[in-house]
Amino acid sequence: MTYTVWMSGSTATPHGYVPTATVAVTVCAFPSITHSVASLS
Repeated sequence: MTYTVWMSGSTATPHGYVPTATVAVTVCAFPSITHSVASLS
């Protein structure tokens, strides 16, 4: 699935099309953000 998203250049969402770069950054950053929040709480 990841390769399909990269090849298409964008991914469909309920809100429309999101650039692949945005999706990649979000997916990569999510675990770090979650870990940070868990550490703070």
